[in-house]
Amino acid sequence: MSVPLRSRRRAFTLVELLVVVAIIGVLVALLLPAVQSAREAARRMKCQNNLKQLGIALHNYHDVYGSFPSGSIKSNQTSWHAFILPFIEQQALYNQFTFNQGAYNSGTNQIGRGANGLIRINGYLCPSSQADKMQTNTPPNNVNTPDLVNGVAPFTTHYYGSMGPKGSGLGGGTYNFRNVGQGGFGQQGIFEVESRVRISEITDGTANTILVGENSYHDQQFGSRFRNWMRGTDANGTDSICGCRNIINAINTRIAALSTVYNDIPMASHHSSGANFVFCDGAVKFLSQNIDLGTYKAIASRDGNEGVTID
Repeated sequence: MSVPLRSRRRAFTLVELLVVVAIIGVLVALLLPAVQSAREAARRMKCQNNLKQLGIALHNYHDVYGSFPSGSIKSNQTSWHAFILPFIEQQALYNQFTFNQGAYNSGTNQIGRGANGLIRINGYLCPSSQADKMQTNTPPNNVNTPDLVNGVAPFTTHYYGSMGPKGSGLGGGTYNFRNVGQGGFGQQGIFEVESRVRISEITDGTANTILVGENSYHDQQFGSRFRNWMRGTDANGTDSICGCRNIINAINTRIAALSTVYNDIPMASHHSSGANFVFCDGAVKFLSQNIDLGTYKAIASRDGNEGVTID
């Protein structure tokens, strides 16, 4: 009786293993862009939701006080970001502010209010940006010393109120602005120092007027342009207004190419080809960086009567 030979298990050869590894590498190379794209889409959606919540909070503030908040108050030098805290489920943090004190980072204010900048407000930060803190990954010589709280860099914000357009408009005229330091303050938007803009003053239509825009692009060389999320302006209201922007430069124009003054820093993001905005009717829209500059300025004006609609 013959005994069958035991079958021998055949192992992979080195060539076969290399082929399998190569195939896996090709598949990963094909799938990785799709995965990255899906992740960025999710981050962009989260950013849009942040702006949606800010729009709701600002409208709730308007319902209570009869106007949108000031971009900053001179007496306490605080940004509108602090004033809406109760409307974004941050009442406890709001209660820690003492608004009758002076400069936001001097004396007891550095503890009573400046230290609040060390608290991270997730809804004020775009998830696609690398700059959570004011000075993330920036060289030491770019640290903006007045913003530090006991030597520590505070958290920043990526969402800025629109002070309106600056410069020439579609009709050939010039938009109103207050000519002070750091490029001045636009006066035909929604925010300014000591402003109290009501919805009834938005005669161009709430659906066609920018309320808040995204400025989350992190340029290492110019990282010091970010500021404490709760910082407003100086006591005289004649310098930069940290939580707001003039609309004068195109979206996603890198400030390294502009060497621009603070108030004129363009809205910009790490999202491809544009940035997110919330309009005065609460709608959130992604605006292309290729939008005509005249049109862009027109939708930043609340009362320019340019006859431009966002559509």
